[in-house]
Amino acid sequence: MATTTRTMTGEEVKTLRLGLHMTQEDLAHELGVTVSTVNRWENGHTRPSRLATAGLDRIAAEKSGPLPPTLGGVRESHGRVQHHM
Repeated sequence: MATTTRTMTGEEVKTLRLGLHMTQEDLAHELGVTVSTVNRWENGHTRPSRLATAGLDRIAAEKSGPLPPTLGGVRESHGRVQHHM
């Protein structure tokens, strides 16, 4: 299993959330964080931890497939998993 070694920007979190047609409340519930935390991420006051970023990757994969490399997703190349930061 691939491990997450990056974090996402607030803009990436918001783009992902809107692309999944989720509210901040929906995303917070899925990740087990507060709505205020998601809001702080999206407004650039803080960044998601690596653990939260792994949760965002999981939600994206479950709901729409893996994140594209432009959002820091993981892809396979020649049988190796690559992380994009």
